[in-house]
Amino acid sequence: MSQRIAQTKAGNAAMALVICLLVVTGCTVTPAAPPELAATATVEATTTSPPVPPVATDTVEVSTPTVGATDTALPPTPSDTATAAATETIAPTDTAAQPAPSPTEAAATTPVADLQWKQVGLAGNDITGLALFPQGNNLALAVGPKGAWQSSSDYMQWNKLTAEMEPNSRVAGATIGSTEVMYVTSQMGCASGGPSSRSRSTDGGKTWQKMNNSAMVIAAANVTTAYGLTCSAVIKTTDSGATWASLPGSTITNFDPQALVVSPDGNSIYVAYASEGGTGQVMRSTDGGQSWSDVTPKLAGADMLQGPGNLVYVTGSVGRPMDGGVYMTSAQGLWFLPLETTDWKLIQAAGPGKELQSGYLITALYIDTTYTEAYNKPGPVIYEARSDQGGASLGVFRSGDNGAGWQRVGKGLGTGRISTLTLAPQGMSANAVNVETLLAATADGVWSLAMPPPFHYSGQ
Repeated sequence: MSQRIAQTKAGNAAMALVICLLVVTGCTVTPAAPPELAATATVEATTTSPPVPPVATDTVEVSTPTVGATDTALPPTPSDTATAAATETIAPTDTAAQPAPSPTEAAATTPVADLQWKQVGLAGNDITGLALFPQGNNLALAVGPKGAWQSSSDYMQWNKLTAEMEPNSRVAGATIGSTEVMYVTSQMGCASGGPSSRSRSTDGGKTWQKMNNSAMVIAAANVTTAYGLTCSAVIKTTDSGATWASLPGSTITNFDPQALVVSPDGNSIYVAYASEGGTGQVMRSTDGGQSWSDVTPKLAGADMLQGPGNLVYVTGSVGRPMDGGVYMTSAQGLWFLPLETTDWKLIQAAGPGKELQSGYLITALYIDTTYTEAYNKPGPVIYEARSDQGGASLGVFRSGDNGAGWQRVGKGLGTGRISTLTLAPQGMSANAVNVETLLAATADGVWSLAMPPPFHYSGQ
């Protein structure tokens, strides 16, 4: 008898629940629903609530670099909650089988400002030079006053090389001509008169030989051709660094070498110098160093170029010849010089802003020209590292609209000065499938930032 009474009560409760759900009047059923049903209704109602579109907040002005805010979903209204609960009680299995997004898919939807930088090696070392050779399994070469290291693919393991570096040097540099040929330099600047060194390897870093030249900076065009920038001229090798010859017409006095860049074919060379007071001068050769011309930017009035550096050469692509040219940083900001012209364009002024009243410095520069439809890149994407006047890092920023709008890239990088930026191309990184990995050489080792597709660039 008690069992029959219980069944009758259960039937009455079920009937009351159905009537309540059909009418949707907000009535309350006294008998509690089974725990399993209540839990299912809660999960499903949450799963099928329409997502609130994210608000794009990670784009910042040049003068105000800020981290993008995290979006918050709006709470549902009472009528929305009742409707969702009714729908899920009637058909609780319609969306229950939807798979959870994979970690890569979840990361792809994360705003670029919220991606997390990760230290991948050489912590505690001041790394002032970082070179990457994508054709050779992402061969990477990192250098600093305390030594030189080599890595490949994952950037997590760094092997100490036998290349000799000046322990008291102010700047160390690295360049790679092939998987076998690479060069490293360490120096304190011409004005200091301090010691400097330069070495080369022709067997992939296994052994190193000191070079008998005075190059402060070296840039390799390919396996055989490289150029060196000394305190007074440009020198050239065509036998992988075995011998070097001075180039007539490149002589300059009372200037310190700052930056050197070479075109992939080895014919075009750009050199940036700075005087002791910071005044800059830029020289160019388009015939392999046989002749030279002054292509220093012309500023208004009595102003002169100050503190040039970070030269990057970009070749024009098929259908986009206007992309070809040279990027350069200076105390005034970011410059671009189209190929075969002398008309520099100041595309970003590094003047005072809301966050940094005295302006900021651009300490590292990388130009990404691997624009693909999948990554939604409208053209060259500019990456730059900024610091305050005291040398503390302000972070990494990028622009895909020629410097009009900027986004902060990643968080958690720290305040150590960033000296070099480079990008491992799509599909080459070991972090995940189809990931671009941004590498940064800092005053506290090497850091990486994995950027899964889609690229989702949004500038202004």
